[in-house]
Amino acid sequence: MFKGKKKPQKGPQNEQDVMAWRNQNKKMKEDMQRAKEEAEQRRIREEQERKEREERERREREEAARREEERRRLEAERIEREKREAEERRIREEQERLERIEREKREAEERRIREEQERLERIEREKREAEERRVREERERQERQEREQREAEERRLQAERRALAPDQPQQPAAAAARAVPRELLVGEKYFLSWDFVAENEGELTVTVDCPVELLMVVDQTWVVARKVGDTVEGYVQSDYLDLNSFVEEAPAPEPEPEPEPVARPAAQTLTFRPSAEETKPHQAPSFQESKGSARTQTALPGGGGGGGGSVGK
Repeated sequence: MFKGKKKPQKGPQNEQDVMAWRNQNKKMKEDMQRAKEEAEQRRIREEQERKEREERERREREEAARREEERRRLEAERIEREKREAEERRIREEQERLERIEREKREAEERRIREEQERLERIEREKREAEERRVREERERQERQEREQREAEERRLQAERRALAPDQPQQPAAAAARAVPRELLVGEKYFLSWDFVAENEGELTVTVDCPVELLMVVDQTWVVARKVGDTVEGYVQSDYLDLNSFVEEAPAPEPEPEPEPVARPAAQTLTFRPSAEETKPHQAPSFQESKGSARTQTALPGGGGGGGGSVGK
């Protein structure tokens, strides 16, 4: 390469150059060392920054994962709560439906039982009313038959009396008027056509051979009487009294002539009008309640025990 020329020598040619060269080499080495250190520091710093970045990213990923896990957990809890609430609501609605059905069944059963009871009560009431009506009609029929029999008997007795009238002495007009009484006279004494047996409180048991004194007429069915010679009073059905068998008291001895007494007023005749209660079954009223009212009702203006009013049969 350097033909004809001398090869240049390497390195410094003198001492000064050597020192300069050495200083330059030293400076180069120091620069290189400093560059290496700076590069190492930069590498270390970059490595630290990278690690910090990775750590930060890792923490962010973990935080995001934790948040996502929390969100999923909350979502699962919400779904589970909604399911539980839906199940509870379904169970509650089913219970309410069953309770409503049971209540409707119970109400229907109670209504059916109540209607059945009302029907049975209505049937029983109709039967009782029909039986009472039948008994009342039967009693009225018997009373009508008995009344017809008594009237026939009275007619027969009257016919017998008329047949026997020519053979017997003529009675006074007053006695003849009392021979066949047509009305119940308060204060008179009567025999009974049949034995009367007391069935309720306040009624008086009387036999056919025991005369009774009529104290008051309660209504067209009942009278208050007292056994002759006794103090016990009670109710007796007026149909049992034999109007043709009243007991006449022995005539008192004729007194000496005295001034003519003042005539007593004639006895009033009380007429009973039929009322709605006459169709009810005959039962004696309360003895204590109707005693005073009936006595007031049958009282006469003239007063006296023997001058009572009368009630037509």
